[in-house]
Amino acid sequence: MQTLLVTAGLSGENVRNIAEKFEEYDVFEANCEVAACMVPGELIKYVKDKHYERILVPGMIGWDLRKIEKEIGIEIFKGPKDAADLKL
Repeated sequence: MQTLLVTAGLSGENVRNIAEKFEEYDVFEANCEVAACMVPGELIKYVKDKHYERILVPGMIGWDLRKIEKEIGIEIFKGPKDAADLKL
């Protein structure tokens, strides 16, 4: 099951270090320092032609995840607020 882990600049290295231990995880690093400032369109554009079974976004994201799930056809889950708490 291929999962996309979404992060931003400040947590990017930490999330990549965690994900590289597992083949089934890819990382998308948004073009901002703090994930809470990320805009949904950036993620939607990135996954448009990719085949992920689920997406894990940072817990601080305030978007309506159901609306985005409908648009891209991929389940989205909120992870922990801090990337250091990410347990895979």
